[in-house]
Amino acid sequence: MNIKGNMGFFKETFFVFILKVSGAAFAFFNQVVLSRNLGIEEYGSLSVFLSLANVLILFPLFGMDTGIIRSVAGFDKKVEKKSLLASNIKIITLFLMILILIIFAFDDVIFNSFNLNKKLNVYLIVYVALLVYSKILDGFLQGNKQTLLQNFFTQFLNNIIKFLSFVIFFQFFNDIFIAVQIMCGAELVMLVVKSVYITRKYRDVQLEPYGKSDLREYLIYCVPLFFVSSIDMIQISLNKFFTSYLMGNSDVGLIRVFENYSTVLAMFVMPFVTMWPLMSEYYNRGKLDELKDLFKQTTVLIAFLIIPAWLTLTICNHEILAIFGINGADINNAKLIMFIFFLGTVFDAIVGPAGALLQMTKYSRISLYNTLGLLVLNIVLCIVLIPKLGLLGVAISTSTSNILINTLNVIQNKRLFNLFPYGKIHLLLLIVAVPVYFLGIELKQTFGTNYIINIIIVGLFTYFIYFMISFILYKKDLLKLSKKLKK
Repeated sequence: MNIKGNMGFFKETFFVFILKVSGAAFAFFNQVVLSRNLGIEEYGSLSVFLSLANVLILFPLFGMDTGIIRSVAGFDKKVEKKSLLASNIKIITLFLMILILIIFAFDDVIFNSFNLNKKLNVYLIVYVALLVYSKILDGFLQGNKQTLLQNFFTQFLNNIIKFLSFVIFFQFFNDIFIAVQIMCGAELVMLVVKSVYITRKYRDVQLEPYGKSDLREYLIYCVPLFFVSSIDMIQISLNKFFTSYLMGNSDVGLIRVFENYSTVLAMFVMPFVTMWPLMSEYYNRGKLDELKDLFKQTTVLIAFLIIPAWLTLTICNHEILAIFGINGADINNAKLIMFIFFLGTVFDAIVGPAGALLQMTKYSRISLYNTLGLLVLNIVLCIVLIPKLGLLGVAISTSTSNILINTLNVIQNKRLFNLFPYGKIHLLLLIVAVPVYFLGIELKQTFGTNYIINIIIVGLFTYFIYFMISFILYKKDLLKLSKKLKK
């Protein structure tokens, strides 16, 4: 087993995790500031605007933001990397121009369908353009094994700029237009920073035309990635689009609040994107034993970190809604809705790397077929459940999609690579959560009504008890894993 390689992976993952946690904290504070200042309905409108932007960027990117990761990681020469990046920028610029024409042609339909102010159309185009170029540079940095730097720019510094801007400008103005302007400004600053960094690093490298046959092969590889990314993003945004159309943007605001806490849970898996280029490298070199070992270590670590956080949010559901200025008692089935939302996120965090493996190998087309079937199912569930169950229907349709798509990916991993890194320890880590949950409920009932204190105390208690019980039961396995993380 390549111990040195795995140690390097975990070391980089640790620093990425620190940046992710810090950036996620500021991103979370941004959402709290936005919700409290805009009000739940306008906050919901902003959420629809951002979801719409995230869907629209898929066309000009055409899967190249993911494809460039694998391709750049496989190049040894700087000239090849620079040439591929230049070709990517030319292609997305052409696609972006086409998209802008489409937006102008159908802006009435788009903005009226989702109860958005049509004056936001120019901001939408600007924001989409900034995101497109920024994401292709992010993919280039990741493929160049500079995930740490990419996260510093995109996740950490970007969110700090937004947070400071929101706090300052919301003292004087607090409408959706100011919020969108701040977001566009932050993306512009970070795009300039990343562009300057890459330009300086490659300014001595002569740009050579990228071979037509190589470019054709690259674009063919990106096609299934484009459809997979499109389906994934549409599924993420689908619930907000249907809710906005069928129920109104106030309910979209509530969904966004729930999703904020799902994002808090997801931060435990975000740092492990450093595994993507490494998975591709191990697969291409036929090191399936090393890949399986790395896979298992990673999923155990994710489960060990995310389950206590899931318990804390479930126990303190009313308290965490109060942070956004929402009374949980006013929402029917609030605890059940949030539990279901979180269930899908936790399952995706632990099992999600199986889908990443398919995308980073020659089997990316299979991932496309899996997600395409799930998109159809998700649409059907939204149409059937949201009018009847409201927010509960949104939660069920979203989590069902997450669980089924990841289960399909695991089955494909087993069939194609004979890779099934999940075992008894994963199941036992879930079993430990049951007594910890009931202990947390009892502990919470002994405190007062201060929601911040309740969350802190329950969180510390849950993590301590969960780690203690897990360590007693699985000492041997966890000690083995800890050796990888000692440095």
